[in-house]
Amino acid sequence: MMSRLAIVLLMGLAALVAGAQPARPGAAVDSRAECAALEGTWKQAGDSWHAACEVPWSREDCLRLGGAWTQVAKASAGGHCLAGVSEFGTAQQCLDHGGNWGPAGSRAPQCSFESAKARPTARKAPDAGKLCDSQRDCTHGCVYDGPTVAPKTDVMGHCRATNIASGCFSMVESGRLAGRICVK
Repeated sequence: MMSRLAIVLLMGLAALVAGAQPARPGAAVDSRAECAALEGTWKQAGDSWHAACEVPWSREDCLRLGGAWTQVAKASAGGHCLAGVSEFGTAQQCLDHGGNWGPAGSRAPQCSFESAKARPTARKAPDAGKLCDSQRDCTHGCVYDGPTVAPKTDVMGHCRATNIASGCFSMVESGRLAGRICVK
């Protein structure tokens, strides 16, 4: 029984190998090296960060493989074919040129060259930890971090250690809890 199953499997495998066709290149060409392997020309787009591969495919092959065909009367094939670039390839080109790819999870992410907001440099306060009862007593603000109390309750605070404020904290003004704020 096992030998019959093995023979059937071998015959099926032989049929697959005999009918197999050589792999054709896909239309997604994501690098200069892949483009050169297809005897294509790597071309920069007008936006200077994005590039695509112009390949020597016929119109039929171009469209069947997902490329973009442009009719050009003087071209030897009657036009030009730009192979598609995958989203991964496009994102990589964007990042390689200093852009930001996103937004993450978007159905149509794009490349943005807006500089990320520069984070301020942390500066330590000379009065860090000192007791205080008002914002004017401290270089970077007076905060309260004791047990929970109602706003306008009399409290003593301490001076913040740096100019960088993130998270949630309670502000002290005129010896009273002025309220709680949260900063991203």
